[in-house]
Amino acid sequence: MELAARPKPEKVSDAKHADNQATTALRFSHELERKLKDLKLRAVEENWIRGSFVHFIDLITSEHELSPHLELVVEAMAAVCPGSESTVHMSVLAKDSAKHTTGKKSVQFKSAHHRAMHICRCTYGKQKSSVLQALVDRDDH
Repeated sequence: MELAARPKPEKVSDAKHADNQATTALRFSHELERKLKDLKLRAVEENWIRGSFVHFIDLITSEHELSPHLELVVEAMAAVCPGSESTVHMSVLAKDSAKHTTGKKSVQFKSAHHRAMHICRCTYGKQKSSVLQALVDRDDH
């Protein structure tokens, strides 16, 4: 009888759940960067820490205001796990974030795009520019 008396948990919509995840990831990312600054670690140590949280930070795919943090994550991923699909994915995410926040003609976007192409070249080997571009665009969100 007790089970029947309990109220049913409120059903959360997928959109609301995604918003909650993105907000949590945004707060976490800011907190992580603050803690790293407070700890005064070497760059290598910071990269290892950022790299270990990449899958959680990946929840921010809809949060475009994290562009500076994404650049740090891409730098960390390139140092910690070069040649990884996750590194390619995060570099494309940073490129898309820069495009969304600063525009396609901005220096930030061009730099992020160049980095994504470079990471893609390092991951998949020497390819024609059009092939690398297709690989970078393939991972677009």
